[in-house]
Amino acid sequence: MRAITTAMLLIPLLADSSSAQQTQAVWGMNVGDRFVTQQSHQRRTTLTIEDRPETTVSSRDLLLLNYTATAVDADGTVHLAVEILQAMRENGTNTTLPDSEEVFAGLNGLTVRIRVEPDGHVAPESPDTHLAFLQQLSRGDRRYLTFLKQACPPEIMTAWFGRPFLMIGLNPNAGSEDTWESTLTESAGNWGQLTTELRVQPQLDAGNNRIRPIAGNCTFAPLVLPESSEPSGDRTELPVSELRITETSVEGRVIVADFRSRLNRAPFQEFSIVTTVSGEAVPDESASRRMGYAKVRIKQQHDSSVSMLRFQVSNDSELPAPPAGAAQPLPR
Repeated sequence: MRAITTAMLLIPLLADSSSAQQTQAVWGMNVGDRFVTQQSHQRRTTLTIEDRPETTVSSRDLLLLNYTATAVDADGTVHLAVEILQAMRENGTNTTLPDSEEVFAGLNGLTVRIRVEPDGHVAPESPDTHLAFLQQLSRGDRRYLTFLKQACPPEIMTAWFGRPFLMIGLNPNAGSEDTWESTLTESAGNWGQLTTELRVQPQLDAGNNRIRPIAGNCTFAPLVLPESSEPSGDRTELPVSELRITETSVEGRVIVADFRSRLNRAPFQEFSIVTTVSGEAVPDESASRRMGYAKVRIKQQHDSSVSMLRFQVSNDSELPAPPAGAAQPLPR
């Protein structure tokens, strides 16, 4: 049985040679420029059903992605081919996703095409980009593909491949008083979708002027499926009819880039974000009769990070291989 969460965690004209247009492009990129990132995401969901012992379900994902600029528009928009060099998932105990590790690994070698505007907005290169990604996830299951079109919209897909550009306007200069804001979209699995307004604060760590704190505000939108999607019941059954969020928190940090290094043209070296959401859910009528409970307390934590491993400009030598161990399983 494949599960919603698999899809949810997972939801470019040639540049002018003038220096003026080059400086407008995202990170000054030109056609042929490439970079590699390692992105990790851990989601931990704790459910407490009335006075029963709590149950925790967790998963941990790792993506090693190679970005290549294929075109640069006059307005600075960069078109990128994103190759999934490696995709891995580790399920924790109590998982309800017995084959999700296999499905996730099936993304290896897939190329997704996106475009990134100068303000950081990321979108699929075309509607076909999103559809091709969903077809890869569904692995030929037509009913599952119909469901994915509703449950994994383009913004969920681009949230993964566009995550480095959350920091597109970050000012890396030491002592900068600028505050950078961006929006992060994440899947809450079977429950819905989280949207977080992030703020990189100007305050600098007393011991390291390259570290800046991240704060933010999080909102939740429940997953709503139209009847026409006709998903298979065991795969897409929604556990609740109502979910009320009672508390949210967002914290993180970014290590800004050291521009004395030729390995990075992006403004960050790495960043991490932890989003926590707590609430109360009322199960739907069928689940309430079957399981014999009336209320569930939910706490879900998302812990994600992005590391810039390599940045290679097109007129330089070949892109070095990712560092040894870069794609090793994440520590438990």
